[in-house]
Amino acid sequence: MTPSRAKRLEVGLFFVLLAVVAALTVALAQRPGPVAIAQEGTTPAREVIQLPPLPEGDLLLFTSVDTPSLLAAPMPSGEIDEPIPAEQIQRLIQWGTPAEEPAPSPAGGETLLDETVQPDAEEETGHGGGPVVGTLAPSPDGRRVAVQTYMGLRSVGWVLDLADRQAPMLTRFVAEGWGDFLGWHPDSIHALYRVFDLDVPDPGLWIVNTNDGTHQRVEIPELAAPEGIIAATFSPDGQQLAYAFTNGLGFGSELWLSDATGHERRLVRKDEAAISGGLVWSPDGTQLAFTSLLDSAVPFSQAGVWIVNAEGADPKILALMDGGRGQEPVWSPDGQQLFFIARENPGDITADFEADKLISSVKAVDATNGEISTVVSAESAYQVDLTLTPSGDLLFSSNRHGSLELWRWSAEGNLRALTADGEAKRHSLIVSSSQ
Repeated sequence: MTPSRAKRLEVGLFFVLLAVVAALTVALAQRPGPVAIAQEGTTPAREVIQLPPLPEGDLLLFTSVDTPSLLAAPMPSGEIDEPIPAEQIQRLIQWGTPAEEPAPSPAGGETLLDETVQPDAEEETGHGGGPVVGTLAPSPDGRRVAVQTYMGLRSVGWVLDLADRQAPMLTRFVAEGWGDFLGWHPDSIHALYRVFDLDVPDPGLWIVNTNDGTHQRVEIPELAAPEGIIAATFSPDGQQLAYAFTNGLGFGSELWLSDATGHERRLVRKDEAAISGGLVWSPDGTQLAFTSLLDSAVPFSQAGVWIVNAEGADPKILALMDGGRGQEPVWSPDGQQLFFIARENPGDITADFEADKLISSVKAVDATNGEISTVVSAESAYQVDLTLTPSGDLLFSSNRHGSLELWRWSAEGNLRALTADGEAKRHSLIVSSSQ
C-alpha cells in the first residue's frame, strides 16, 4: 500500500469513527429524562375500543374470573335484599373483542378470545398464558376507570372513559410497551404507570396524561430494573408522590417521598429484609399507610400494616394482614380506620403457596390506638378485593356461599350479596353519576 493511499484510509476511518461518536452522543442526549414528555404529533396512536352503551345512574363495574371479561350492572337505589338479576348484568368486553351482544356464558362453550391465547389463566398474574382482567380503579371524579389486563407475562393498562355513557371508550394508557397502572392523580387526568418493556427507550415509573398518552418519567437512580417498582401513589392534594421499589429477592426494598414530579426526594424507609408496598394516603393526606412483607421465596405470607405521617416520620405498625395476593388496606372516609383483609389460617402452609387456600376475614384497625375489630367474619371462606363506595360502604368478593360473588357491607353493619349467578367475579367498584 502506498503512503498516500494509507493516509487516505486513515482519514476515512477517522471520519467514520467521528460519525459513530456523534450518533451515540445524539442518541444519549435524546434519551428521555425525568421530565421528558412526548411531543405533539410524534406520539403513536393508541388502541381504542368502542364499548356498548351503559345505563345512567350508579353503576357497578367488576371483572369475571371464569371468562376474562369486564362487566357492568345498574346499582338499585335504596336497600334491597335480593342479588342483582343475572339478566341485568352486561358483559362489556370478553377480553379482546367488544361484546355488541351479551357474550355467552362459559358453559356455552363459545369464546370471543383470540384463538392464539390458551384459556388456562391462573391467578392475578396471568402467568398461565391466558388473559386475565385484573384490578379496576376509578378516577377521583368518577368519570374514568383504570382497567388492568394481563396476557401471560405481558400486562397492559386501559382507561375506560364514562363521560358519555352512550359511547363509553376503552383506550390503552400508552401506545407502546407493557405496563401496570399504579394510581390516579387527583386531577383525574394523569396517572402513575409502571413500564417494564425494554423495547421502550425509557422504561420505569411514568406519569401518563390519559388524554393523549404522553408521559414524563420519574427518575429513580437507585432502581436496578423497572420491574422492581412495587407501588406508587399521589397524595390527595397532588403535591407529593410516594413510591416503593426493590432490586430483587434478598435485597429488601426502599420507600421514598418526593414532590409530584419525582424531585426533592427523601428516603422514608429502607428495609433489607422486607418488601414495602400497598401505599395508600389517608383522605386528608396527613398519613400514609403501607404494607411490609417478609422478603422471601414464600409468595403469600402475612404483612404488617404500617402508617407514617406526611413527612414520612413516626412509623407505627397497626396490624397484620394477608400479603402477597395484591390486597391493600383501605382508609375509612373519615381517616380514623383502616380496613384490611386478615388471614385466618396463618398456620396452613399450603396457603403460603396456593392463592385459593386462603381463609380470610375483613377487619378494621383504629389508626390512633390500634384497636382491631372484625367487620366481616371468615365463615371458612376467603374475602378479597376491598374497595370503598362513594357512600362509604365496602365492596369485596367472597366464596362464602360457594362461588366467588360480589358482596356489600354498609356502615350500619348490613351485609348482602350483590350477585349470585355462579360466575366467579372480582375487583368490584361503584361509579356514581353524582361524583
